[in-house]
Amino acid sequence: MKSLAHKVWMMIAITILLLTGVFFMMASIGGQEILVASELSQGKSLAAQSASNSDSLALANSTIDARGKLEAVVNRDILTLSNLITESGQNAGIVTSIVSVTPGPGPTLPRGSPLHPSSIIFSVKMSGNYKQVLTAVSLLENIPAASTLESAQLSPADSSGMWNAYVTVGVVTSTNISS
Repeated sequence: MKSLAHKVWMMIAITILLLTGVFFMMASIGGQEILVASELSQGKSLAAQSASNSDSLALANSTIDARGKLEAVVNRDILTLSNLITESGQNAGIVTSIVSVTPGPGPTLPRGSPLHPSSIIFSVKMSGNYKQVLTAVSLLENIPAASTLESAQLSPADSSGMWNAYVTVGVVTSTNISS
């Protein structure tokens, strides 16, 4: 019996040693996986940081380009803007007159903005046949400036087929005017 008990205890000891070895082997493999995962994570982090830096640089360049384009559109004086408005009527073949120019509310920009735009409101009167007046209003809506067609009122001038249009155009500009 002693030999059987001895064999059983030997088998238990060997089993415990084997299980301990398997456990340490798994722990070692897990540690290696953690190390590989950590290195992979660091690599991804560096790649993401590099991509972020590239994206930031591209965004900065595109912002600089966009700011330059915006300044080209907004940096117009009153005379240039009034010429753009009267040319829209001339291109439609009608007489266009600017009735008044008044300061309007400027857009709200964040503090520290390099632009300091203001708004100018042009009141415009146009006269011509219906098609010409509509063409002129459409051209006014699309002048190459930061503008909005605030209102347009069309009415027949008389029975001869002539029409009048009274149009209000708001323009954002870097020109400062006072009332």
